Amino acid sequence: MTKKIKEVLHIYVRCSQDNQIENSISRQVESGINFSKEMNMDYKVWSDEGKSGIKSFENTREKFTELMWEMELGMIKHLWCEDFSRLTRNYEDGVKIETIVIHNDLKVYEGLLNNQIYNPNETVQRIVKVLGTIIGTDQKKMEIQKSIDSKLRLFKQGEYVRGNVSFGFKKKKKHLVIHKEESKWVKKIFEWCSQGKSRTEIQKELKCYGILSKRGNQFSDRSVSVLLRNIEYTGKTYYTDMTKDPHRKNPTKYPYPDETKWEVHMNENLPRIISDELFNKVQKKLNRGKPRTSK
Repeated sequence: MTKKIKEVLHIYVRCSQDNQIENSISRQVESGINFSKEMNMDYKVWSDEGKSGIKSFENTREKFTELMWEMELGMIKHLWCEDFSRLTRNYEDGVKIETIVIHNDLKVYEGLLNNQIYNPNETVQRIVKVLGTIIGTDQKKMEIQKSIDSKLRLFKQGEYVRGNVSFGFKKKKKHLVIHKEESKWVKKIFEWCSQGKSRTEIQKELKCYGILSKRGNQFSDRSVSVLLRNIEYTGKTYYTDMTKDPHRKNPTKYPYPDETKWEVHMNENLPRIISDELFNKVQKKLNRGKPRTSK
């Protein structure tokens, strides 16, 4: 007697913010697995952690791109998500998904709606979904702009708004101050480079002394290079607002950004570790063997 093969419920989970990953992702996965048991199906989980749904999934969400490919080939018949917005908040992508649902007989179950099947053939339901996607997209854009405006305001007040604090500094009351021990090694690294030591040699020196990066890892060739190019050690930092660039709104049509539209704001009140003279000397050494950009 031939054993009947169980159908597979494909569970797609996503959250947009890194600080939500642990709770949001685990909650979605648990709900999807419970539903697969109710349906007596096997399951496969597809997870995009810390990925926004407002942008087109292409080149931004690796797992969903792969999932869409299998959906288009008709390899997937049952898909569970917490709600349709987990799949996308982008209107154009929403239309692509609905087309696949109609043509490939794909069943999409929405967890927050008691696992009911999403049916784009029902006009009212489709209108509600489309409007919800458009409203969600606009709200997300407003949230992003508010976040940028808030960061820019704090930056102009002298606060450090970048996520990671560079080696050699520490954060105190939202401002950068010099880390006494780490800053000594920043000076040594710049001096070694100015004296002719390569990045690999500097990396080996740091390893011998047991000096670790902010994350507790050994310095790599790349991390040494990043440190040597960091202008913050001269007491300056920049905040670049790229939202004025019209090409960012349609990256498919315009794959290259228009940097002339970017607004660059500078803060020259950071504590200084390296002199401009030493910094510029090191930059010349780093750029000496760098290939020129072709036309």
